[in-house]
Amino acid sequence: MSLYHCFKPSSKAKDDSLTVLPSPEGHLSKVVPPSTIVAANEKLAEAMAGDTGSDRIGSSQGTYENYTPTEKAKIANYALLHGTAAALRHL
Repeated sequence: MSLYHCFKPSSKAKDDSLTVLPSPEGHLSKVVPPSTIVAANEKLAEAMAGDTGSDRIGSSQGTYENYTPTEKAKIANYALLHGTAAALRHL
């Protein structure tokens, strides 16, 4: 079950997301020291300022092989004759 129905979509810009950080004078300060909240907010603001997202696109995944239909047929035939594991080792 998805939790998306519990949250409203945010139309805020990326810079506005820093306004939702916990306040050192808020309810959380009863549980966590305010200095810890301030330090966490600063670290998060630094991380969000440096994260553009464009450098992460495609960097975590490798490249994929593109096979023509003829090559796919040859691979499938080899796998049929020798088994899937042998076809993987062969290629």
